[in-house]
Amino acid sequence: KIKKYYDLMRDMNEILQKEVMQKTKELRKALELAREAEYEMVVTLGMISEFRDEETGQHTRRISYYSKLLAQLAGFSEDEQNIIFYASPLHDVGKVGIPDNILKKPGPLTNEEFETMKLHTIIGGRILDTDPRFITLQAGKIIAEQHHEKWDGSGYPYGLKGENINIYARVVAVCDVFDAMTSDRIYRPAFTVEQAIDIMKKNREKYFDPKLFNIFISNLDEFLKIKEKFKD
Repeated sequence: KIKKYYDLMRDMNEILQKEVMQKTKELRKALELAREAEYEMVVTLGMISEFRDEETGQHTRRISYYSKLLAQLAGFSEDEQNIIFYASPLHDVGKVGIPDNILKKPGPLTNEEFETMKLHTIIGGRILDTDPRFITLQAGKIIAEQHHEKWDGSGYPYGLKGENINIYARVVAVCDVFDAMTSDRIYRPAFTVEQAIDIMKKNREKYFDPKLFNIFISNLDEFLKIKEKFKD
């Protein structure tokens, strides 16, 4: 009787272990699907502004993958890499609040028009100002507000300087400038990669976190692979 009892317990344990493994596998798959759905929603939200100023959705995806790669090369934790991957597509969401006559203007902006354009950072922050529990949106808020701040303090909207600029925004700033310069815009054709890098190098001390910029330049080939994969 004791043997039968232990045999039964052993069989039940094996069955339970198999059930737990199966349920764990299903849960992981469901979580992966939910994460993928979240990313697609974030990218779609980020693309709204791009459709208005005639950029392509591939810009949003490139920024996402560039930012994660730069974060990885800079030694960010896996969690931080994922946060910036999901949050960076929201960097320009505030452009939804900029009038078409400014957003789509084919020529240079006047000083007054540029002041209005600057507001997309503030608008983006307000759009993403949600419950602190939503980590991706909170990181997106920071990036939207600060990705036009410059290392020397001459950026906008707050004139933040150096490490007072959030690290997520400093990562996205390098990636966004590179992608913007090497992409066609309504007011100018794309620069070549060589031209863009030359201009960025000349302004490196003014615009960018020097450590992040050096990492970007040293691994440029890896970023160009992303550019090719998600080309317009």
